Amino acid sequence: MTESYGITSENVAQDNLLSGSHPAVFYPVVLGSGAGSLERGQVLGRKTADSKYYKFSASASDGTEVPRAVLAKDTDAASADANTVAYVHGEFNESELDWNGASTAQIAEAKRTLVGYGIYVKKTG
Repeated sequence: MTESYGITSENVAQDNLLSGSHPAVFYPVVLGSGAGSLERGQVLGRKTADSKYYKFSASASDGTEVPRAVLAKDTDAASADANTVAYVHGEFNESELDWNGASTAQIAEAKRTLVGYGIYVKKTG
């Protein structure tokens, strides 16, 4: 069965989010209703119950505590599910990512986890 996310093509902004020369790869994802109005660079986790993406939440226990992707474009999922795209591979500037209030230790752990998903976070001056 083919999944359809309602997206045929996407243009994403070019800014300081991406870092280095490693190619970035983005993929269609669904932000779950209630996720809010999220900005490009939001670190995302996937809720186990519905397999939709929400803000990474280091202290959660619903699947969103595992960082899996980085939102590629501003998307509003405050009151309904939203089809969008998220980076699933590439190099990113740590200072441009939104960690949803995670502590320094939680961010360090999240960065180690993201490497396993092909997402490399770099500190830049």
